[in-house]
Amino acid sequence: MGGIQTIVRDLVRLYSSSGYEVHICTGARLANVKGFDHVHSHYGATRFLSQFLWPLNCVYLLLLTVYVSYLQLRFGFSVILPQDNYFEGLAGALAGTLTRCPVVVMDHGVATNIEDKRWQAAWKDRHRGTLSRLVWPLFDLSVLFQPVIFWSACRLADRFFYTGYELDDFYNRYGVDPDRRRNYEHLIDAEFFSPASGSEEVRQLREAFGIPADDFVINCTSRLNFEKGYREIVAAFDQLVTAVGRGVRLVIAGDDKQVHQTNHRAAAEKQVLLDFFESRSLMPNVRLLGVVDARQVRDLNRASDLHLYAGTMSCSFSLCVLEAMSCAVPCVVTPVPRKQLDVITKDIGWVVPPGEVQPMAEALIDAYRRRSDLRAMGARARRHVLAHDTYEVMRRTYEDAILFPPPSRSQSVSTAGS
Repeated sequence: MGGIQTIVRDLVRLYSSSGYEVHICTGARLANVKGFDHVHSHYGATRFLSQFLWPLNCVYLLLLTVYVSYLQLRFGFSVILPQDNYFEGLAGALAGTLTRCPVVVMDHGVATNIEDKRWQAAWKDRHRGTLSRLVWPLFDLSVLFQPVIFWSACRLADRFFYTGYELDDFYNRYGVDPDRRRNYEHLIDAEFFSPASGSEEVRQLREAFGIPADDFVINCTSRLNFEKGYREIVAAFDQLVTAVGRGVRLVIAGDDKQVHQTNHRAAAEKQVLLDFFESRSLMPNVRLLGVVDARQVRDLNRASDLHLYAGTMSCSFSLCVLEAMSCAVPCVVTPVPRKQLDVITKDIGWVVPPGEVQPMAEALIDAYRRRSDLRAMGARARRHVLAHDTYEVMRRTYEDAILFPPPSRSQSVSTAGS
């Protein structure tokens, strides 16, 4: 369950239950998009063009603008809600301007990631083949073009709907007035992502995952790439095993292959981790589950003592952390985004510096030695979710964000760029 996919599913559920007819405009194959009533695809554009190579990105922007404009003229949306402030954000804003439809860019920090030099270096690292290297100059030109995209979207969109201090900084830099900004907390289905019913369910789930019943279990449920800090995670876990013995288990659910843009380097990144585990004789203490669905994420959290997230690039509160908290699992996290430093207080978890092994190892060792405190910490984490992140708590915020004067045609909403 990738982050944007999860967010879009939650939006469809919330807005549909509020009386809207929700349309999805996606770059995926139609056959691969399940569970929605109204889906429109621009797969042809995403297959043959690129957002990251100039001038193909200009053609992509033009085609997506035309397609979203066509959808708006056909269905008469109340609002267009791009899930990004990059090409999807600008295409949605252009289409809204052309068709006089309000546009609310729901931004999760994609723009701030792709303007980061580390992300740009990683893109080249993922495209290192002989033929791929030939397009590096086009990628560099697209990087120079990025500020034009951001500036244009920030002037054309009616509103921006986002969370996190990093995006405050971003919109301050691009001169977006405060009255065009709205803030949200992530949604979560707290009835679905809920704690285990008792020790017997935990035992059964551990048996199903192949985890010894008495082990101290740490889970990671984010994709395997440089942004998620897995090299620091495995090094810190090694120190934990050295300090407390072999009765600990690291369970990793996720794989870079779940994300289209990173499929070039997925196997290589995983192999680095496997080689480290082998060199330290840690394979008996590790389980790699690969790509899992939402139910498996929930069940893994229920079966775990601790959730570990070590992200190094992000603006939006990490959904995997929120899922663990909703399942009453305390967390060790990095303050990336910075908002996680506010939420993961000492009574519900640990915050450690990004990219550093020793503080993370010390937090894991402290959590192991405080196992008797973890249940109470998890209960406080779940109370935070119930107070701030459920559909009921956040419904008015999400409804007000897209509320404009009544449209002249039937009420509907499009979530473009999902």
